[in-house]
Amino acid sequence: MREEPGGSLILYHGWSSSASRKVRFALAEKQLAYTSHPINVRKNEHHAPAYRKINPNGLVPALVHNGVQLIESTFIGEYLDEAFPDRPIRPADPVERHAMRLWCRDVDEKYLPAVLKHNWQLTIHPIAREWSDAELDEKLANIPNPQRRQFWYRMARDPFTRDELEEATAVMRGLIRQMEETLSVSDRPWLTGETFSLADISVTPYVKRIEELDPAQLDPSTNPRTADWWQRLTARPGFQAAHIGAYSEQADPEYPGPRVTDNPVDT
Repeated sequence: MREEPGGSLILYHGWSSSASRKVRFALAEKQLAYTSHPINVRKNEHHAPAYRKINPNGLVPALVHNGVQLIESTFIGEYLDEAFPDRPIRPADPVERHAMRLWCRDVDEKYLPAVLKHNWQLTIHPIAREWSDAELDEKLANIPNPQRRQFWYRMARDPFTRDELEEATAVMRGLIRQMEETLSVSDRPWLTGETFSLADISVTPYVKRIEELDPAQLDPSTNPRTADWWQRLTARPGFQAAHIGAYSEQADPEYPGPRVTDNPVDT
């Protein structure tokens, strides 16, 4: 593995986790070697005491750089660009960088809660519904994040209704509308302009899920600009190296992803 000037990087992540996918994509675009440490969310490994020493919130991903623990996927992306300036993934122009941060905010505040409903209903509910009340109480006590604690409770005792899931899908369709309008008005290739950036990286896991939940949204006859953006983005070597596959397949804890990357997009 090629040594990077900034030292060692260890990524604790879930293969199907949207936030983890963002960080893997950022690492791949910057061609940074890192040690991959997959966390099995369905087995609650992210709530274990050992992992919570790395991320007290009990969420994935977490990045350790030379012993320094970093959390929150959006902040990790910006950190990587500051710590490793080569192959920048933030626009140089301050106006475009502001636009990038607005996209990242919308992803975290609007689209992540929506996609979680579909993802957790598919993969967590079948497991959590089998827990006894005592098992549920024990697991909830280990979850420090109140919002996630409520998600886990619902998966065990009060799964999302069909209407709630449809509302979540409608929110995701709103992402595609937002992208289509932005790309059409600017008439530029990427969400913040001429430069591929963290804005494009941040929306990628959510566009991938829309492709699975409502593929018509990415039909060129429906949203031509976004369809073209998606075709160009998925052709990037960094996308391939980030292992952003089908959610249902990567939610399998036995997903055979690599444990160590070696700057796979180098040529």
